[in-house]
Amino acid sequence: MKNGVRVLGLAPGFVPTNMAANALGATEVEKLVVSRALNKRLIETEEIGRFVAFLATNKAGFVTEETLVMDGGLRPSL
Repeated sequence: MKNGVRVLGLAPGFVPTNMAANALGATEVEKLVVSRALNKRLIETEEIGRFVAFLATNKAGFVTEETLVMDGGLRPSL
């Protein structure tokens, strides 16, 4: 960490938004993603916001130079 700056990346999985629905025909894609995700649901935008807010606190101060994946366990099933 240089000059007190932490660098983090966030890689959310499939997020059910209007943009995703328009681009992907969300109903079938959602079913496929949910069936393969370990927690059997999609992430909500509010969950992403809460996680980012936590990362901005001193409680997450030791986390740096990471890309954090929030995909509900989808990657291992692919």
